[in-house]
Amino acid sequence: MAALATVLQAIDERVSLKHVHRRLQAFARVLIVGTFMDDALRVMCDYRGQAATMKSVGWGVSLPPGSQAAVQSLMPSVFIATQTIGVLLILTRLAPQAGCLVLVAWAGVHPFLYAQQKNLEFLLESVTIIGGLLILLTSERAIATRERLLSGGGGVLGPPAEQKEAQANEKNQLLFAGRLMLCAVFVYYSVKRSIERVQAPPERSAPHPSATPQLPARDPRLSRPSALSAFSRRLSRPSLV
Repeated sequence: MAALATVLQAIDERVSLKHVHRRLQAFARVLIVGTFMDDALRVMCDYRGQAATMKSVGWGVSLPPGSQAAVQSLMPSVFIATQTIGVLLILTRLAPQAGCLVLVAWAGVHPFLYAQQKNLEFLLESVTIIGGLLILLTSERAIATRERLLSGGGGVLGPPAEQKEAQANEKNQLLFAGRLMLCAVFVYYSVKRSIERVQAPPERSAPHPSATPQLPARDPRLSRPSALSAFSRRLSRPSLV
């Protein structure tokens, strides 16, 4: 234990934990918004297919034919712009809280835009993504509050005790909601796999490898006589002499 404490102390002295924490925060942001970056690139590369999907879903059917095609062709552009703006606001740190809210709104309406509101897996995936964004939003709000206090925006003594308590309660509630929503899709798949295992028919037990296999009986008409039996038959024949 003493050697481990010495190693940890040496690492703490040589490595700046603030820089490591900042890098981990940046990496976590990339992981959270990665699904939106991937979706925006996918829509961009398959623009015609997305427009055809909007047509098959039925967007703009109540409009004149010319307006239908315009709306269905314009919607993928709105999808790309919405996700790109949200991702850039978070990664560039221009307005990370606004970026989180933009992506939360997009993740909330995404299943309904593709008429997947009856697809439970799709809905729960969106709920899980929203949970991760809420956790990120909580972190960004805490960072903004800390920076405002350090810059003197909260006064010399900072906000009053009641305001601090209200902010702490709001943070805990938002963080709890994010953690709860983050687990949604994982709980769903765990329950689904458990139900499938219970309902699956029992597998037939394979024979033990040490058991001696039973060879099928051979037809005596197909058995070839051995050389010894043929020789004995020749000896038993009567001599012609």
